[in-house]
Amino acid sequence: MNFEEKYWEEWYKAGNNSGQGSVGDLLEFKAAFINKHLEGINSVFDFGCGDGSLSRLLNVQNYFGIDVSKEIVLRCNKQKKNTNHKYEQASFSDISPEFIKSRVQPEAMMCIDALYHVMENSVVEKTLENLFSGISPLVILYTIPNEKMHGEKIGAINFYNNSKILSKVTQDWKLVEETKPRGISGAAFFVWSKNAN
Repeated sequence: MNFEEKYWEEWYKAGNNSGQGSVGDLLEFKAAFINKHLEGINSVFDFGCGDGSLSRLLNVQNYFGIDVSKEIVLRCNKQKKNTNHKYEQASFSDISPEFIKSRVQPEAMMCIDALYHVMENSVVEKTLENLFSGISPLVILYTIPNEKMHGEKIGAINFYNNSKILSKVTQDWKLVEETKPRGISGAAFFVWSKNAN
């Protein structure tokens, strides 16, 4: 079990939720923003479903979320309201395009408040490669802006600067919307489209 698997398993077993971004105004903001971009989309693959509070607010028929914590995946599956919403425990390092397509045929991929919690830089890189593999034409990230990423690891946050890998994997993609960090969060939305002109 790697650092983040151990950390999040213990965190959720203690009865915690996914943090301040999974409740209140910030949760409502994130859900509204994502739902705006999911209009007309039927299926989503999510790297890092957390406690499921966000996924339960998404207007999408078929949702598949993974998380490193077995505890939180069990909780999500017990609390889900839509039978087409599925959650599975998996390490980000084990994910591949074949894994994703075997679970859902995603019309959108997302990683919300999870990328900067991945402690191994090679796994951050692999996750971004999977997100931008072209399986779906839309990628929604909610993560710390690159200008704030200084390379250190502090607690459960990896300030890994992903600008180099992003420039490599997004060559055929267009950044169509970007927000600024809001309220207590240091993260922001980045929406990428493969079909944008």
